[in-house]
Amino acid sequence: MSHSATGPTYPLTEAATAGGPDGSDRHRYWTGVLRRRWSIAAITLTAIVLALLMTRLAAPMYRGSVLLQIEHAAAGQVDPTAPTNADGQSAFYGTQFELLRSRALARRVIDQLALRATPRPVFAELAAGVGSLWTGRPPEPAELETLFLEHLTVTPVKDSHLVRIAFDSPVPDEAAAVANALAAGFISATRERGDQARADARAALAEQSRQVQADLAAAERRLAAATSAAEGIDPEAQAQLLMTRLSELSREQAAVEAARIAAQAHHQQLAREGPARSAEVLANPLIQTLKERQAELSARYQEKLQVYKPDYPKMKQLRQQLDVIEQQIEQESAGIGDAARAAYETTVRRETRLAARIDALKSEVLALQTSAARYQELQRAVDTQRERHAGLLERLKAIEANPGSAPGTIAIVDAAQPPRTPIAPLLWHNLAIALAIGLCGGIAFAVVSEALDDTLKTSADTERGVGAPVLSRIPWMAAGHQDPHGAVLIWLPLRDPRGAVAAAYRSLCAALNRAGDDGAPRVIHFCSAAAGEGKTSCAGATAVTFARTGSKVLLIDCDLRRPSIHHAFNLPNTRGLANCLSDGADPAAVAQATAVAGLFVISSGPRPPHSAALLGTARMTDLIRDAARRFDQVILDGPPVAGRADALILAGLAQATLMVVAASTTRAGALTGSLRRLRGANANILGAILVKYRRGPDDDGSDAASPRGVLTGERTRRTAP
Repeated sequence: MSHSATGPTYPLTEAATAGGPDGSDRHRYWTGVLRRRWSIAAITLTAIVLALLMTRLAAPMYRGSVLLQIEHAAAGQVDPTAPTNADGQSAFYGTQFELLRSRALARRVIDQLALRATPRPVFAELAAGVGSLWTGRPPEPAELETLFLEHLTVTPVKDSHLVRIAFDSPVPDEAAAVANALAAGFISATRERGDQARADARAALAEQSRQVQADLAAAERRLAAATSAAEGIDPEAQAQLLMTRLSELSREQAAVEAARIAAQAHHQQLAREGPARSAEVLANPLIQTLKERQAELSARYQEKLQVYKPDYPKMKQLRQQLDVIEQQIEQESAGIGDAARAAYETTVRRETRLAARIDALKSEVLALQTSAARYQELQRAVDTQRERHAGLLERLKAIEANPGSAPGTIAIVDAAQPPRTPIAPLLWHNLAIALAIGLCGGIAFAVVSEALDDTLKTSADTERGVGAPVLSRIPWMAAGHQDPHGAVLIWLPLRDPRGAVAAAYRSLCAALNRAGDDGAPRVIHFCSAAAGEGKTSCAGATAVTFARTGSKVLLIDCDLRRPSIHHAFNLPNTRGLANCLSDGADPAAVAQATAVAGLFVISSGPRPPHSAALLGTARMTDLIRDAARRFDQVILDGPPVAGRADALILAGLAQATLMVVAASTTRAGALTGSLRRLRGANANILGAILVKYRRGPDDDGSDAASPRGVLTGERTRRTAP
């Protein structure tokens, strides 16, 4: 069917698009924790009560403690196994602490105190309990040792050489006795290990001494053999003498080499220039005299050649004299060249002999140095073996001189005394832990519950889910919400007009009156996502409230499947809406007056087989149109939206649809699906009514949200069909 005018649907508000009341999930979880504060308190109280019961029922445990002083071996003491550096000190104390916790020491104390056979509380009752875990058989020694170590505590005292040994037992005397026995057993075991270590060290040193003595004898024999081979000559001193001689020869070789170089240069120069033209020849006194005589004779010969012929006897005689002088000059020049060559060859031969001598000395020096090094090596080996042998003998004498020396000083500073007060259970300690666990568990429960809970609880949740304002919040009334037909809540505005419920419905009617230019919509459809969310009581109470203000109101029970209006108003249901739609009965004939002036009710009548088919007929449209002309308000109490088409048909017939949301009951998913179906049917969802509302920590104190668009003049009314 069509409508003459359709107003705009209510737009999404800021609260509908935000992440929460303050736009964050943090606020949501915080309010969830506050909302479940009584659950948190119950969980915390339960934890405290359980802790109190466990503390009262638990057997008291006593602790006996011994204070030990553990000192490392002093400098004058001998312990071949004791460490000497800083890291060794740390390793020493770490070793002692682990030895205190060892199974061997536990077994020693168990045997010493006869804890296996003596009916002591720890190893009678507790050990019997351990044995029962293994089908009643007696506990094994390893199990007893484990039980013993579970009751043992070893605690080093910071920045000291002290350690505290504590043993826990239900009996004070046993706690002290075991702690003292453990300390004494540790001291005895330490001494035994020291004695055994010294015996082992003595045997090892004796064996090493014998071996080193044999090595020393062998080294001395090798040194004696080397000395005999050198015939008593010190190789190192002989090598020094040869090195001195080698140094002298090296200097001589350098001088000879310089002479050879000079002679070679002289010889090469004479060979290159020739003896007659060399400066040395020209400077020779004899050759100069001969040259002068040759010049004189040559001058006379030339002078006489002017007078005499060459064959003249005097000329021949002069010629012979000149030839003799030339021969003498040539012979003298040749002698100078031969002397230079001889001098060069002599220096070469001398240099060669020196080089050979130097090479021989070098070989001899090298041999002597090798022999000296070998001799020194043998001497060092002998000295080393002597030192080792002397050191071993010294250590062996020290062990023999101190047979009772210990690896350190271990003494009992404070012996254990039977404790007077138990260490467990501690009431206030357990209660504090229970309080912390209870609070953490309760808060975790609240946070997880809030995360898993998708029901709508507040006005902001409802506005965000519906996408429309919350017109009113109907408070929770225990008696009213236990009524299956909603009669108590419907009549509550009359019976208690000053109460919170009456005020909430008056606020709802005031908001509806401001929703349009002409006041409240004539035809108002009440629906909900699921059954049991308070839709019928909300529709009836709204009708009563409108009637109390002087309006003429018709309340129609359109829930033909599960009608309840007639129960709430105590009216017969023999004829009603079903008769009007199926049989054509006159609506005025089936309408029934109520105890409220101006309020009339059309009950559902006999239940039809197909309610949706009847609601979708033209007769239903005519009935609504005729009722809208005769009454100021027509209120349709429809069925739930989920899984049915009835609510969609009624939403199309009404001018405004109000979504009833039950706080902490209506689920967000169901509401979203219902709204999607209603909007698909072109429903004008004017707003929501939050029923069964309980004031929470995030409540702003108002009776209704501030519906933008409804309370500020924005009109969303449809005309009557």
